[in-house]
Amino acid sequence: MNARDVLELIEPELADAKAKAGQATSALSPVLEEAKSFYAKQEPNTQVLLGLAAGLLVGKVVGRLGR
Repeated sequence: MNARDVLELIEPELADAKAKAGQATSALSPVLEEAKSFYAKQEPNTQVLLGLAAGLLVGKVVGRLGR
């Protein structure tokens, strides 16, 4: 099996994941805008903690998607 064969196997899954990500982004857009305004109003120390928490959550989501 060469690289082209592997790409042919995973290409439909990647296209499906991209479509689902686009749907999720459009559905979450209002929530993300509200979160941005909330973040901008916080103190610098709180912003750092919020950033760390968001990073941990994203890491968990990406880890679950990778399985």
